Amino acid sequence: MSARHFDISNERQAGAVSRVVRVTCKCGVTHSISVRSPGGVLPDEVIAKKIQQSGWVLGVGNKDDQCPACATRRPLKLVSDTAPKADPPREPSRDDLRIIFEKLSETYVDDKTGYSPGWSDNRVAHDLGVPRAWVSRVRDEMFGPIGTNPEMQHFLQEAEVLLQDARAALASAKVIREQAEVALNNLRRELSGSASFEDRLSKIERLAQEVRKQGAL
Repeated sequence: MSARHFDISNERQAGAVSRVVRVTCKCGVTHSISVRSPGGVLPDEVIAKKIQQSGWVLGVGNKDDQCPACATRRPLKLVSDTAPKADPPREPSRDDLRIIFEKLSETYVDDKTGYSPGWSDNRVAHDLGVPRAWVSRVRDEMFGPIGTNPEMQHFLQEAEVLLQDARAALASAKVIREQAEVALNNLRRELSGSASFEDRLSKIERLAQEVRKQGAL
């Protein structure tokens, strides 16, 4: 293949006019190099080498040139059609559906009440050892929505009230504990001072006894 031919133009650089070759990338980035030589201008082969040394990729024509950024950008890899695919989820058998139906008949009240207390899709699935999605599907198609159990809702409301009372009691106990610790520290200091006073008083009494003895002599 013949060498790439470059068009030379004049460009003002550092206040002077220079002979340059300019390359342009499809992204709009341009780059120019000086091609002046003692004998006139550099040959096309040398110009191409200088441009490539700056990181550019030269195409067959000036419309195929790529700047360093575009040249290093790699296309996204498409997933191969031959890549292994995950197995589809297992579908319930007729026996699975029958067992789930029987269990729901025992635990599900109606579409207004939903499950009897303590039961749910998750518990039925765990009890039967089947995926929860199977239970949800059978329950939704054969019985109705999950519904709201009035007894369970009442229990949850009472539980929330008890929980709030417990939190308040815990906060009060914390305050009382802090107050008790302060009072105990104060009492310790007072007892420590009393012990020192009693020691001094005992020494004074002993000294007074010695004085009395000396006076009796």
